[in-house]
Amino acid sequence: MKSNYQNCLLILCLTLYSLCVFGQNHSFTDKYNLDFNLKNKIRTPWKSPYMYPIVLRQDSTQTFHGKNPLSLAQVKWGSSYIRLYGQIEQTLLLPGIKVDSAIVYLDCKSQNLQQAQLIISGIDKYEHVLYSDTLTLLGTENWGTFVKSVNIHDVTFLHFKIQVKGIDSKAKQSLYLDRLDIKLAGKDINSFPLPTIPIIPDIRKSDLISLSFSNDNALNQISDLSNKKIVAIGETIHGSEPITEAAVQLIKYQVAHNNCKLVLLEVPTEQTLLWNRFIQGDSLIKSENLIPELSRFLTSPHAMLDLLNWLKLYNRKAKEKVWLFGIDLEIASSQSAIYFYDFIYRVKEKKQRVLLDSLCSKLYDYKSFPQALQILDENAEIEKLLGENEYQILRHCLSLSIVAGNESIKRFSIRDNHMFLNISFLLNLLCSGDEKAVIYGHFIHTNYINGDPSFPFLKSFGSDMKTKFGDNYYSIAVLAGEGNFRTSNKDTILLEKSLQTPPKNSLENLFMRTNESFCFLPVSVLPPQLTYFRLVGNSYLEDQFAVFAPTNRMDAIIFVRNSKAFDICKGDLSNKQDYNRYLMKQLLINNERYQQKKVFSK
Repeated sequence: MKSNYQNCLLILCLTLYSLCVFGQNHSFTDKYNLDFNLKNKIRTPWKSPYMYPIVLRQDSTQTFHGKNPLSLAQVKWGSSYIRLYGQIEQTLLLPGIKVDSAIVYLDCKSQNLQQAQLIISGIDKYEHVLYSDTLTLLGTENWGTFVKSVNIHDVTFLHFKIQVKGIDSKAKQSLYLDRLDIKLAGKDINSFPLPTIPIIPDIRKSDLISLSFSNDNALNQISDLSNKKIVAIGETIHGSEPITEAAVQLIKYQVAHNNCKLVLLEVPTEQTLLWNRFIQGDSLIKSENLIPELSRFLTSPHAMLDLLNWLKLYNRKAKEKVWLFGIDLEIASSQSAIYFYDFIYRVKEKKQRVLLDSLCSKLYDYKSFPQALQILDENAEIEKLLGENEYQILRHCLSLSIVAGNESIKRFSIRDNHMFLNISFLLNLLCSGDEKAVIYGHFIHTNYINGDPSFPFLKSFGSDMKTKFGDNYYSIAVLAGEGNFRTSNKDTILLEKSLQTPPKNSLENLFMRTNESFCFLPVSVLPPQLTYFRLVGNSYLEDQFAVFAPTNRMDAIIFVRNSKAFDICKGDLSNKQDYNRYLMKQLLINNERYQQKKVFSK
């Protein structure tokens, strides 16, 4: 009797654990929200890749099939509504049955839309997109069922993208969604069990390399670090002190031992122009002035300041200097102007030249960037004042910013391509011959396929790097097992949150089953299978795990068992309103300089 009671209690505990980790996903409809029931906006698998002017809400004024439909509606701006434009999408893992085709049904209705479509794509086990089919959803303001048959031979995932665009009018615009059904061999997909992700067998101790935060001696055992032209360090979460420390240790090691002359960060290039000046020994740039910017990108400011100071000391003694630059695109063009203006103004303080005054005046506003570029092109003296490399980087960065345009959505959408162009340019300019480079950013960008399994068409810069450099591009994912980290939501930048417990069939749990607290593993020793893998970008997610095959996306893994949210420094800005006020203050400072005629138009 006692044994039966203990067994029942064990089963109950395991069931509760499963529900806590995975949620109550008894069917495909539950797991993938195919009935568009927005019970929890944070947990819904339907995601939007960009900052589109679109709102997802349950429309309480309507009822269909016994529930309120989901509405893709307009954003209100002041007293009016912005023209509807955007998309939601997700990727569904199919049940493990052999079927050559599937029929997809979508119940919906539209209101004043120029475009509405469902794009269905088949993805194989290697995460390659095999095809895309489009189903047009226009034609009725009454509820209707739209049907599409798709090929699923050799297909492991189905990706769904719902796109909308309103008419050019002030009329109310919306797409109402009730349900998405999938039939396989004539049966509803919910009649099949959810696919099981197998647990990866335990790692052999001989395959692991134990690491230490106190010294970098063990890194000598990783031969690829000395053989690869470019080493990319991709953290799977931002905001972790030990993960940043692990990345900084590896960067220092590459500089000290493997002829690394270029350090690249997932930060806007124009922001790091002064950072590079700092490590080159410019006495006008103080380390404490960099803290607010360091924290903004959810990396440990302590660890990053330590890196900058270390590089400054290294350069003081080194014959061949190390360069450090960002590779990202600033999303807000106005903020880009602040960084460019501040950089040239600081240079002008040291080298008083009317020509730099003239350049400053054209960097004050994004709209005058083309004139700033013209000044650079027409005045060879500026190249002498800045130095050839800084001149070329400033010109390149300005040119790309002009091409990117003024719209934040567009700038956000081309980030990875922009980063690839920046990396290629900086490698060509600053990393010749057998010199090496190291890149530190989020794994979403550094991996070999795409930014997020939910968005298979958004190529990561890592995919372009792998195509261009082949085996000379080496991608390392940095994982955390448990603990907490800093992230953001709509109100707060430096929000402290706990890491979700890794499911047993996750890569993180595989490492948690070892005795290692900090270690390295080549991915080549892992089986080529799907697994759960933590993936959190800038914004907080309750469901932190995605499904993909590690062997498709990277070369190696660094594991940190215990994550800790980095400590907030004096001067950090944790509230988004405070940070916006800080940016406004910088803008006002530049405006005051401008109005007091400390800069003059040519």
